[in-house]
Amino acid sequence: MHVLHVVNSLETGGAQTLIEGLSEQFRNGSSRSRSSVVVLLGEDSLSSRMERVADVHYLRLPTSALALPIGAWRLRRLLAALRPDVVHSHLLQADLVTSIAR
Repeated sequence: MHVLHVVNSLETGGAQTLIEGLSEQFRNGSSRSRSSVVVLLGEDSLSSRMERVADVHYLRLPTSALALPIGAWRLRRLLAALRPDVVHSHLLQADLVTSIAR
């Protein structure tokens, strides 16, 4: 099973810590399970830790009114390439981008 998590940033926080823990469990579990993380922004304080347990993709969205449509377009392309079984978004901006990308 391939689970793809979508999150605003990798700044230290509850959602990020949850994703790291879930991804680590996947990595240590069945070889058929894997976890990927899509970050709306760029690298941040938890990036190196997250990259050790999951495939991490950065959308590097601008901080403007175009962030949502650009993010949805970039995420849609990434979803087509990665073809995850489950998409789990965390936090409001990530939820909006994911909803629009569907």
